Amino acid sequence: MRKKRAVTLSLAGILLCICLIVGGTYALYTDRATVRNHLRAGVLNLTLVRTDLTYTVLNAETGYMEEKRVADDKDFSASTGESIFGFASGTSLLMVPGSCFRADLTVGRKEQNDVAFDCFVELRLLKESDPAFAEQLLVSVTDSDGRMLLEEACLADLLGEAVLLGRVAAPTDRYSFTVQVAFSERADNNDARGGEAWFDLVVSAVQATEETS
Repeated sequence: MRKKRAVTLSLAGILLCICLIVGGTYALYTDRATVRNHLRAGVLNLTLVRTDLTYTVLNAETGYMEEKRVADDKDFSASTGESIFGFASGTSLLMVPGSCFRADLTVGRKEQNDVAFDCFVELRLLKESDPAFAEQLLVSVTDSDGRMLLEEACLADLLGEAVLLGRVAAPTDRYSFTVQVAFSERADNNDARGGEAWFDLVVSAVQATEETS
């Protein structure tokens, strides 16, 4: 009887110890704060729209120069192999000394764009171009007020030279500019006969980190 009672007391003592341990563990004050962080990267997307195009070229049927105009807006926001000046290989638009192409362009922000940016324009001559013809093509860039940003630079010399256009900050901001390519009249025009020139027109955007005064 005493043995059974001793075993019972021992078991009770063990259970009491377990209760004290458990109770001691969960009796301490605890607290926890969880903060869920959500980071979203901003988006930089530009739009490029040609709002007007005028060009003076040779009419192959009459042999005389003629001026044409395309006033409809055309979206070039996505990279494309289509020319901003509306001509392609094998086209009947023939340049002669005195010819020129003039495109009015506008850069803006897409709806999902969150970032203010500075925009640049760059013309890159491609290797398959005829050097003699490219040397006689003069490129100029002007802003909407007629201020010269690039003054009659030779296309052959524009090797990755980016021209700063301006800043597009607010969602409704737009920056308008004009690119002109003209066939200059010079003594060695005959060297360019039958030549072709191919170049990329690149409009780029770089994030603006500080507001200008």
